[in-house]
Amino acid sequence: MPRALAIAILLAAGCTGPQPTQATTLVGENLVLAPGPAGAVRIGLDAANGSAEVRIEAGTGALITVCPLTSIDEPLAGLDACRSVASGVREGVGRSGMTAIAFYVSEREATVSLRVEYAEGSGAIEAHIPQIGPPAGTGACDDNACNPFFELTPTPAGDLGVAAEWTGGEATAVVLQGSVLARSLTATGVPYREAGRADGSSPLSVSASLTEGAEYAVAFRHRHALPSSGALRDVVLTMRWPTSS
Repeated sequence: MPRALAIAILLAAGCTGPQPTQATTLVGENLVLAPGPAGAVRIGLDAANGSAEVRIEAGTGALITVCPLTSIDEPLAGLDACRSVASGVREGVGRSGMTAIAFYVSEREATVSLRVEYAEGSGAIEAHIPQIGPPAGTGACDDNACNPFFELTPTPAGDLGVAAEWTGGEATAVVLQGSVLARSLTATGVPYREAGRADGSSPLSVSASLTEGAEYAVAFRHRHALPSSGALRDVVLTMRWPTSS
């Protein structure tokens, strides 16, 4: 059952495919995918040239399928644009009119880290996550070790708006300032600054004012960190990050 998500983009040597200009990095970590297209996570993004560089890490032996989409809800069944990618290898994906990507594993559940680099048309990001399972237990998911979180870099100054909808129990949507990807709270004991937060039932909305050069993450998690919590299903996160243009 899915327990986490985070998204990031890193540069890697020996890449293939079209090279974006004015590169933007989208970061996501610890995403648990159920097998098959029904378990796909979908990410909507405004790629200025209809292409992106994608790197997915899904563990040894995992078979990953990536699909460039012309709409975030485009059906995956029979879509010729889908292709298999190897775990940890940076691959170029693109398609005329591409506005989103979907990715899934074929045989068994896998924990995935996603890194995407693209030429940004705007700061609009949308994530569709079929399911986020309950926390693994007290302390097991501290410091965003299980829940979905997103980063977009570089981060210019400006306003960030976040909206979350889902089916299930209460959740928390929070904008964290600090090195969340590097788990700096665990390393230093210094808490992240909360630039914005909302708790409760669906839907939630959060806004925050970002400072240029600082690190921020949008985190979404169960409000009550209990193994008995039910899964959060059909999660839709909509984020509009500030841009430099």
